[in-house]
Amino acid sequence: MAITRQLPNFSFADNGLTGRFDASLFIPDGNNNPNDAAANAQLIITLKIHLRQDNTGAGRTLASPYAFAAWPPAAWTAFQADFATKANFWRNRFWLMPGPTTRTSSEYRRIAREMAVIVPALPHWLSGGRQRIIYQRNVKCGFNLQLVSNAGDAHHTVSCQYIIDGGGAVITDRGVHRSDDANVDVGDVNDDPSGRNSISHEIGHMLGLAHIGVVTDHAPCVAVILSFRFVSDGNASVCYDGPTNTYTNNIMGRGGNLLDYR
Repeated sequence: MAITRQLPNFSFADNGLTGRFDASLFIPDGNNNPNDAAANAQLIITLKIHLRQDNTGAGRTLASPYAFAAWPPAAWTAFQADFATKANFWRNRFWLMPGPTTRTSSEYRRIAREMAVIVPALPHWLSGGRQRIIYQRNVKCGFNLQLVSNAGDAHHTVSCQYIIDGGGAVITDRGVHRSDDANVDVGDVNDDPSGRNSISHEIGHMLGLAHIGVVTDHAPCVAVILSFRFVSDGNASVCYDGPTNTYTNNIMGRGGNLLDYR
């Protein structure tokens, strides 16, 4: 594949969320066969994240018996490594595909001209000319995480909290406090029984992916959004659910799977 475009600070918008990252676009040279998987393109995503130790709440009580504490140096080093491992859930595992609706493919359309495969068809008896069939390539997305020390060099800054229980031991379970794409805690690197991982889920938001209930127009989620309580990104509990269990078990829902949820 030959590199076609460098896309610094590329943004991907999906149902009210916007992700930002650097990207490199590759398109196969001379391969316009829509039946050949090798004709698909590749977008290499580089997401630069600054992990910031948040020790400001040290000693502040969370839900009993938990409290915030200062990060021990060894725990901070281990957390950064675990964060990178969970973020790389996305490496070579997802695609951008032309969808049936316009709202989920705005950034795909930005590069659609370069993605287009125009194939001559048989003469059209009404027009007297030749038809053209236009295919749009699927785009396989690679993923590279860079943890950067300077917030000014990052696409995203994440505040990281260290939480201990009543006996002073670090928490190992998720969900002690509600995390988001700007705030995570030491327990978020651990999987829950469904296989879902908070870090992988939040990285999805940083890439611009909305909750599964928003993307699939799941009726309970839509009702909450229309109530104007969670207008921005469908950050309500029901928006983690989709119309079927298959959707609910998506990484952008309550599980740890990936599927085509256009």
